Amino acid sequence: MLALLDDPNVADTEILYRRASWEKIGGRGKTEPGQIAKIHHNFFSDYPKEAAERLGYSGPCMSVGLHSVIEQSGHRPEKMLENFPEFGLLMITVGELRRLKRASGEPCPQGILASATLAEPWHGVVFDLESPPRRDPAKKAIAMAADWLVPLIG
Repeated sequence: MLALLDDPNVADTEILYRRASWEKIGGRGKTEPGQIAKIHHNFFSDYPKEAAERLGYSGPCMSVGLHSVIEQSGHRPEKMLENFPEFGLLMITVGELRRLKRASGEPCPQGILASATLAEPWHGVVFDLESPPRRDPAKKAIAMAADWLVPLIG
C-alpha cells in the first residue's frame, strides 16, 4: 500500500495533466455545439477510499500524468488520450496545487506522488493533504486554476 505523502522531488514547476470526460459534467448536451466545455470541479474528484485501496493507495486520490516523464518517454501529453476517445485533457502545475486556496482564502494544499504503472509510466496521483477525500471547495479551486490543453468541444 503506497502512503500518500507529498513528494518533494516533484518540482513545483512540473505540469500535471488530468483526463476529463463528458460523463463528469452530465454529457455533451450540457455544452452548446462548437463551444468549449467549462472546466468543472467534477473533473477533479478522487477515487473513493475503497477504490484507491484496491489500486494500492492508502487513501482517496486522483490520477494525473507528469509532463516531465511523458516528455522523457518521447511522447506528447496527448498520448494520455490514446485509449480514451471523447476525453479532453486539463493541465495545472504542482505549485498551484501545493499552494491551493479555497474561494474563502483558506489553504487547501494538495500533494503529488509519482506512481508509474506499466501502461502509463508518467502516472501519478494528487491528494488532499488536509481533509481527504477532496471536497467541493478544493475541487472548485483546482477548476479555477486549471486550463485546457485538449478541450472538450460540444
